Amino acid sequence: MFRIEDFVDAAPARSRPSSVLIVDDDSSERIALRSMLAPLGHPVVEAETDLEARLCVRREDFAVILLDVRTPTMDGFATAAYIRSREQSKLTPLIFITTVDRAEKEMALGYAMGAVDFIVAPVVPAALRAKVSLFADLFEKTLELVEQTRRLRLAATRAAEAAGLEREMLDRMEELGRAKSDFVSTISHELRTPLTSVIGYVELLLDGGPGVPTAEQCRMLGIIDRNGKRLLTLIGDLLTMSRVDAGIFALQTGPVNLAEVVERVREVTEPAVATAGLELTIDLRGATDLVGDREQLERSILNLVSNAVKFSSPGGRVEIATRTDGDDVAISVHDTGSGIPADEQAQLFTRFFRATRTLEQQVPGTGLGLYIVSQIVELHGGAMDVVSSSAGSTFTMRVPIAGPPSDPLALVRGR
Repeated sequence: MFRIEDFVDAAPARSRPSSVLIVDDDSSERIALRSMLAPLGHPVVEAETDLEARLCVRREDFAVILLDVRTPTMDGFATAAYIRSREQSKLTPLIFITTVDRAEKEMALGYAMGAVDFIVAPVVPAALRAKVSLFADLFEKTLELVEQTRRLRLAATRAAEAAGLEREMLDRMEELGRAKSDFVSTISHELRTPLTSVIGYVELLLDGGPGVPTAEQCRMLGIIDRNGKRLLTLIGDLLTMSRVDAGIFALQTGPVNLAEVVERVREVTEPAVATAGLELTIDLRGATDLVGDREQLERSILNLVSNAVKFSSPGGRVEIATRTDGDDVAISVHDTGSGIPADEQAQLFTRFFRATRTLEQQVPGTGLGLYIVSQIVELHGGAMDVVSSSAGSTFTMRVPIAGPPSDPLALVRGR
């Protein structure tokens, strides 16, 4: 995100002029004016002719210019016109000095040429100092506003350029993201087909189709079968992730008997639960029929139960519980494992994240399981929740009983 403030301070500040220029062909008048201005502390520069005045304003910026309008040797209005014609001095305060007999007819012309005020001779020192001080301060404030405007314009230009670059980068990232999703989808599909054949032939060998294998051969084939199925699951997860990211993962919705789904999960996980020395309990008092993708909901619950089994010690317990909560049904999986550190819980549903306990216990996995569960639940219009402590963890899926929103993928595309 780009802000104007990021660019404003980068612009160089313009120095503030403090000198006063006196333009008068009468040296005694210049001396008198200099003396009157001395208490203000402004440096004073004097010019006797129009040429000298022009050289002065080309050489230096002034806070105020005092200009005698009519003299025998110089036309003050011509000098004023030159000062106003220059970009650097077009805002410099011009105070014309005139006499009583010429004041009325010259004021209109003087203001039209950009004079900020007139002083009528004989000059009153206090009035002169007050006007010079006032217009010098106003000029400084004007320059500050001009400088700030310049900086803001520069900042706006740079911000617009940066925003354009940002949009270009985002477009490029989206393009790369689509290319990545297409690549993952293609590779996953190409790997899945031959791997399915490998697993099929391994099962055929284990069943003794070509001949009964020896005990050692059965052990080796069992290793191939387990790792092949593990790889097949990984490929399926990658394929699901790429489809969700690409916005093409569509739910196959219909009536779902939640009790049957949970029972199916129990049947599939029963061997792993028994091997791990755990107790699996089921509480279906809050079970209800709903509308959703039966296969994906079963996949999500199965994933949560499998994780619970992995991280529970022998003698522990895994519980699947359902309850109705307003318009939603909540499906919870509780384990009696060691829990998840509080600082890691917010990252559990991000891609490829693996908790510390996963690494410490060397539990195999890619960190995609919980991410895919969260995506499936979100596509149903629901949300995931986790509560964890040293006494165990509880993962809860909340999904609407009435079914997913009309365009569930909009939820993913909107993130």
